[in-house]
Amino acid sequence: MHEMSTLARPIPQKFYRVAYQRFEEAEVLLCGKGISMVTILHEPDDAVEHLAAALKVYEQSHEAAACFVYRYNPAAIRVKIIDPTFHGRSKGERHDYVWGFLQGVPEDILAQISILLCLEPGESAPLDVEFHEPTRSYL
Repeated sequence: MHEMSTLARPIPQKFYRVAYQRFEEAEVLLCGKGISMVTILHEPDDAVEHLAAALKVYEQSHEAAACFVYRYNPAAIRVKIIDPTFHGRSKGERHDYVWGFLQGVPEDILAQISILLCLEPGESAPLDVEFHEPTRSYL
């Protein structure tokens, strides 16, 4: 039974623990401080860099926002935005608002976004764990 739970939720490698620690530090230090810095959680590629540039524009126009992006696997990129602007807005309204900032990103890159998590500071969501301890990708 222990083996089965290990397969279902693999023990994070040191790399993921370090990324989690850096993410937590960035989230605490940056959110609400007016600092514009998109955090790329893992080794970036061109698509992730392109998204990070678009998210930097978002952060520059939202002083209290913090954006995080990483490539989960060859087919998926995950994005998390923490912004007090989202307070009182539905998930759909939040996504529509953010997609407006991503309009200049090529469609083939946008199609790779598998998670777009838009949270206000202090809000939690079940998918938030994927930014702290990503599940293993089999691609």
